[in-house]
Amino acid sequence: MALEFREVESLSGRGVRFEIRSNDSAITRLEFLQRLVDCEELRAGLTTTLAEIQYSAFRWESLPVNKSLADRPFEFVLLDSPSLNRQPDASAFQEYFRSNGESHSQDKVPSAVSFKNVGGDATMIVPTPLCPPDAYTHLARFVRRAPSEQVDELWCVVGQTMLNQIDAEPDRHFWLSTAGMGVAWLHIRIDTRPKYYGYEKFRSVES
Repeated sequence: MALEFREVESLSGRGVRFEIRSNDSAITRLEFLQRLVDCEELRAGLTTTLAEIQYSAFRWESLPVNKSLADRPFEFVLLDSPSLNRQPDASAFQEYFRSNGESHSQDKVPSAVSFKNVGGDATMIVPTPLCPPDAYTHLARFVRRAPSEQVDELWCVVGQTMLNQIDAEPDRHFWLSTAGMGVAWLHIRIDTRPKYYGYEKFRSVES
């Protein structure tokens, strides 16, 4: 079934809001996560939509989800963020790249690693350096420059990690996004609060 990534609102020049439609109906928040795992068409469509946006760099933020919100429509925003265009810095994540790489042969280095942040209230999903570092500074560069197989695999990891967390804590709200000002290396965030959200409407659990 064909998927349509539809721009539904321009955010006064600072960003755009999207929904994803299937058979002329918006897919739900749970459907989005399930299809990240098992639908190559959705992963490819998401990558293409992000790669073709006009911004050189952006923050990606989506609506909160838990068991009770699973059937509500899924939406995401892209917020123009040129300040993310910096020199890449993988040093903050080297210990995770190293510990994951040591248990794999060279041709099976994982495309991404996941781990809890220092505070323990967020899960980070971070692409490993498989090509020149400037492909990993932020999400826009990643979807435009990283190997297509790595981009595809990262989305799978994101979807499965979110599903696992919802299964483990069905009543807790989770926010899926990128921020990036703290470390100049792409890290997808699964937060238990919208700590770094720039789009106010998506901060509310009622959204």
